[in-house]
Amino acid sequence: MVVSVPSIQALPTASIGSPASQNFLESKFYKATREIQNNTILNRAVIELLGADLPSSLTELVGRNWKTAVEVAFRITLFMITSLFIPLLFIPFLNKMAAKKYNLPTIFKKHFLNQFEDLVPEKNNPEDNEKFKQKLIQQEQEGEQKVNSFLKDASDQNKPIKEYKDSLIKAKSDVMQKDILYSGLLTYMVPWVQVWFAKKILGVVGYTGELDLLSESQREQSTSWHEKTKYLKFALGFVSTIFGSNWYSKKVYTAATKTDNEIKDSIFLKFVKKHIKQFDYYKEIYVNRLNLAGTFLFGADFGFLLAVRSLNEFIERIFRLIVFWPTMFWGVEWVNSKFADHSDKNHGTSLIDKSRLAEFGIKKTKTLGELEQELFAAKKANNTGKEETLLKSMKAQQKFFWLSILLDSLVMGVGLTAANIAGTKMRVERGIY
Repeated sequence: MVVSVPSIQALPTASIGSPASQNFLESKFYKATREIQNNTILNRAVIELLGADLPSSLTELVGRNWKTAVEVAFRITLFMITSLFIPLLFIPFLNKMAAKKYNLPTIFKKHFLNQFEDLVPEKNNPEDNEKFKQKLIQQEQEGEQKVNSFLKDASDQNKPIKEYKDSLIKAKSDVMQKDILYSGLLTYMVPWVQVWFAKKILGVVGYTGELDLLSESQREQSTSWHEKTKYLKFALGFVSTIFGSNWYSKKVYTAATKTDNEIKDSIFLKFVKKHIKQFDYYKEIYVNRLNLAGTFLFGADFGFLLAVRSLNEFIERIFRLIVFWPTMFWGVEWVNSKFADHSDKNHGTSLIDKSRLAEFGIKKTKTLGELEQELFAAKKANNTGKEETLLKSMKAQQKFFWLSILLDSLVMGVGLTAANIAGTKMRVERGIY
């Protein structure tokens, strides 16, 4: 469940509810769960690690051999580093370069906290520009003094705000394009490094998943096509990643700068426009769901398929990608939403956020941080009944979050990996390799 929410105010728990409730709110497990939900990188890392990667490696170890498990763990580690953590180092530099390139006013320090949905053409009118101005005033490190200084020489305050928004949307698109390009190239390299690791470090010729099923000569035969074409495949994927990231970012920019009527004939552009907030960076640096999708689609996935060493490895990876996309991007959130909806209807909790529209057909659930804010407000209003409901909801949300990850691990980690192991064994027995 990847979320992008404002910073959460710490809740003073000393005088809330019973001692048991206070212990719950002050527990390290609760605080860790709240932070994981709120921080997009931690969220993504935990879901990938516990929901897919770790159970996949353990299933490989039990179902095949230790070399396959080590190879998978090596690939997983590199994927997480290149897609989640290295971008944290270069995105601040991309922000600075884009701000300079598009002459964003130096008086503001947090340009990229502004959201795409506030910059679209439909919001470029005096009324919405005034709302945007108020958001700037309330924004971290900005404030009324800076905003008034920015607008002081303008006879028509709508004009400089409009110009700022036009430049800002170009700058945000530029950052996204470079991030997807650089992250895409990094993740594209991972499967190729994995192949080198298996051959040079583990000493395995061909696909390690066939190590116990084929003789060395058979493995050499199964990998012969890969060996003949690996340089061509590598170059093809490398170029495709470069062009793909540019195409993707330009589509996002087009969707963000065109009116709904101008893109009504494009299904893809309408989808992007509808979910434009999924391209924003949480706290300016943490990549969001559809940015990751671009990185994986034009980087990791190209490498994942092109670096395969045998037919069976190719088939396994096709199945993994088919399951990966819906499960890893929406699986945990969908399951959590179903649990929350059932709990609200049958157990009197307040987990479904009715003020927000469903995304991808999934009802939005309140995070622990959001429930905390409601609990703080209820305590301030001395609303004991609502306090009890919210405490019950928070306990349920914590449980549902981890239960959703557990179910994800059973499907994506254990189930899919076990099915691939069984499928490869059956194909080899029939002489397919």
